[in-house]
Amino acid sequence: MRAKTLKVRKAQRWPWSSVGLKQSNVEYPELDPGPVQRGKHWLDWVNEPQTEDELKALRQSVNRQRPYGSFDWQSSAAVELGLEHALRSRGRPRKAEKK
Repeated sequence: MRAKTLKVRKAQRWPWSSVGLKQSNVEYPELDPGPVQRGKHWLDWVNEPQTEDELKALRQSVNRQRPYGSFDWQSSAAVELGLEHALRSRGRPRKAEKK
């Protein structure tokens, strides 16, 4: 028996998401407010589909266990979290070419 696929058009309608709870005015102590305040149009941004480039970057970030964001933010977050190795290329460093 196959599981039923649930499709929703808005993040706040996803049953396992905290987005809907964060939009309500009810305090839920288990929900962290996050490191930065959400902007006025945050929910619109959350509901925008990812572009192909964003999706590719997200997948790479998950696969390499590296922070997701701009290069500068990735670099500072990696240092803070001890994940510098995740930003380097895979494999052994290439040997310098002989002159």
